[in-house]
Amino acid sequence: MLQGRPAMREHVEEGDAIWEWAARRFAGEELGQEVYWDPNSPRRGFLGEHRIPRPGVTGCIRLREVHPWGPKQGTPLSFEDLWGAAVFELFNITSAAAFLRLYDDARAGEIDRDGYVLGMAEIEYSAIVRTKRFWEENWLPWTKSKGVPPRPFLSLSTWQPSYEAWIRQFPRDPNRYPWRDYGKHYDTVVVPHLIRTGKLEFTDWRRFWPHISVGLWLVVGLLCVYGRKRFWGKQSGDQD
Repeated sequence: MLQGRPAMREHVEEGDAIWEWAARRFAGEELGQEVYWDPNSPRRGFLGEHRIPRPGVTGCIRLREVHPWGPKQGTPLSFEDLWGAAVFELFNITSAAAFLRLYDDARAGEIDRDGYVLGMAEIEYSAIVRTKRFWEENWLPWTKSKGVPPRPFLSLSTWQPSYEAWIRQFPRDPNRYPWRDYGKHYDTVVVPHLIRTGKLEFTDWRRFWPHISVGLWLVVGLLCVYGRKRFWGKQSGDQD
């Protein structure tokens, strides 16, 4: 990780408390299995992300190199921002069992879309709580010992003392977290499974129309492309 994101080496030396903490996390101290470093940037617009470990799939974390949004968009992430993102994801990935359990509950039809989205967000809030505690109990004493000015983690920019206060910061907007991310996953992965297994009747077309319309337009587009190829192919053959 430190080789892939050299800015993280600015004040950290092998054997430091922070170095050792990260090494233990990657070794699976709490998760019970190794966590791998993926040098690719996160696929979505977050500072970092993790892949949940499951049978046949190894767990990993990814960190962005530059700010993905805001006034600093495109500029390199700082030492503190990178470490804050890493700490958050190394805590977040330890909730793998809780994420998968909620996903299974949604696929079983035991929770609805709101329950799924808000449940996933609440699990992630628990990682924010742990990151905040780490910053206070581990990061601040370490920076003091190194003579490094203490700066807050960007990953704690939305910190609130309770989940209820924290989630109120995010309006119910399909283009913003958590509805954009977990809502889309519910609509495109969970809903088709519920319909296919008979746990959800396809009766309220208004609820599913956004998802259906995307699929219909995709089918229409493919048919148009196929038709044009057939048409122009015949024209070329006629000319020959």
